[in-house]
Amino acid sequence: MIFIVGVASLKQPGVALGLIFIMFGLEQFFQTQAAIFIDRSQIVNLGVGVVSAVAAISWLSRNGYQYKLDKIQIVALLLILYSQLSQFWTISPQKFNQYYGRAPLPYYALYLFIAPILSQGKNAIRNGVWATIYVGIPLIFLITFYVEWSGRGVALAKAMIDQHGKRVPYAAPLSLADAASYIAVVCLILKPKNLLWKILHIVAFALASYIVFRTQSRGQLVALGLVALMFYPIANQASKSKELFLTLGGFTIVGLALYFAFTSLDLGGVNRWTNRSLEGSTLGRLRMVKSLLNEWYNSGPFYIIFGLGSAAGWKTSGFAVHNLSAEILGELGLIGFSLYLYICIQAFVSAAKVIKKLKHYPDMRREAVILISLFTYSCILSLKSIALYSSAPLMFYFAVAVSQLERHSRQFSSESMSWKKLLLTSNMAHDTAQNSQRYAPKHR
Repeated sequence: MIFIVGVASLKQPGVALGLIFIMFGLEQFFQTQAAIFIDRSQIVNLGVGVVSAVAAISWLSRNGYQYKLDKIQIVALLLILYSQLSQFWTISPQKFNQYYGRAPLPYYALYLFIAPILSQGKNAIRNGVWATIYVGIPLIFLITFYVEWSGRGVALAKAMIDQHGKRVPYAAPLSLADAASYIAVVCLILKPKNLLWKILHIVAFALASYIVFRTQSRGQLVALGLVALMFYPIANQASKSKELFLTLGGFTIVGLALYFAFTSLDLGGVNRWTNRSLEGSTLGRLRMVKSLLNEWYNSGPFYIIFGLGSAAGWKTSGFAVHNLSAEILGELGLIGFSLYLYICIQAFVSAAKVIKKLKHYPDMRREAVILISLFTYSCILSLKSIALYSSAPLMFYFAVAVSQLERHSRQFSSESMSWKKLLLTSNMAHDTAQNSQRYAPKHR
């Protein structure tokens, strides 16, 4: 599967984006089939990285190896670099070495260098979206009907020992939920005209939503629901109040029906949907955020400006803070938080500009909305589960890609205006010539 996409990406580099979006879902599926993918857990991700790197080099070679970094891309790289430099003053050096010290530098390169290059082509996002469809839909069906579940995740071919020495028989549920959510968003918004394809998309969306629910990833399910409500009407131009009301009403009814259906399922002895579990998790995470920010605020001017250092939340709370904004503010101070705010604000400004211009390039409407949806999904999720050392770089890539899309839309508008001006000039010249001939003196 990866090999086929790799061959296709040599001609259309954007195809490799589809693998990047659902990489961890692919990894977990293979881990359910053979122990080698557990013992050598990076095999699939390494394959995706190699395919993406080769595709990026292919694009660069066709464009004279000229590539200009996006402003958001530069700021994101500075933020990651700053988080690494904070090891020199972090209040939690042991946890830094455990998590950031083994920071996934190849993933940083993939999300912040390679993926933005793959997004450069005229049809790059479209190719990435369709690759997500062709690989993602079969993956969703395989995970739903072919793979066994254990607890909150898919059952591994053999039990895995986590970082705390605990024996875990199932794969990380949040990673699978994210991959399923990306596929669900693409299936929902990329509305095909063919009836059979349309039915397949609807079924795939329902199954992907089921997988998210089955992992009991509450934040992912909420984020997926909000994104669906916000962007499905935009993608389908449901601008009239009646159409918007029907769309939202339909999603609400379907969502409630799915919820009551899923609550009757056997969740493997773990049920995170009870009121007690929901309340406990919410209060627990608020306490972790409060502990980190109190420590940061009371630690003096140096730490307020520069932060307590990466992984400080593990010392103040005994666990990851599970709130990206609070994590960056407490661990990287006002400097890091300013960089983070710049990324988010600029990305949302670019998204708003793109949405306003969607009528000017209808052929890319749904692909553009999908990209903005994935960025919004990541932002919603950052309020409860994203950590800077792990998932945030993918969120930053979506921000970069939205910024790139807005820049391309400006170029598209500029080219359209140039063509209109050229056409108008040609018509005026033609009319002038005709008038000259019409009113020219006739010589006998």
